[in-house]
Amino acid sequence: MTSPITVYKLIVLYMLDRTGDAIAKTTISDFLLDQSVTNNYLSVQQAISQMEESGLITSETMGSRTMIRITKEGQETLRFFENELNPEIRRQCAEFLRRNGMEIRDEAKTSAKYYKKVTGDYEVDLTVNERDTTLCALRLDVPDESIAKTVTQNWLEKNEDIYQYLVKELF
Repeated sequence: MTSPITVYKLIVLYMLDRTGDAIAKTTISDFLLDQSVTNNYLSVQQAISQMEESGLITSETMGSRTMIRITKEGQETLRFFENELNPEIRRQCAEFLRRNGMEIRDEAKTSAKYYKKVTGDYEVDLTVNERDTTLCALRLDVPDESIAKTVTQNWLEKNEDIYQYLVKELF
């Protein structure tokens, strides 16, 4: 019998592999909780943490979101254990990814990060990517971390409007 944590790990790897891109950690957690795979949020977070520690996935925090991505090791592990995953769960994953595909892709194509500089102020890097192409990249210097957080959050929420405005004004 496969342990629940192992099932959660296989589902996460399966979903990441099927999208071919990063997915927000909250999106995967929501799927597992909404589909009644589990009602234990902490176990899901434990599974994700263990996978990252073992190199099956990587994570990157952007603003208030953490995006996770499958690694080559994760893909190899999935190929080895994929048959352990219940066909009904696979169907639910596929349906969820179909229904939420645009939202998941939008999350993956937008990046917002900030760093503290040696001078004490902050640098904010904002990007919009489509496949392997960077459509827009902005780098801003801001005086403090609270402004950096606000800028990254606003970018994640309003990047399409900002990008369209820039294109309209510049072209």
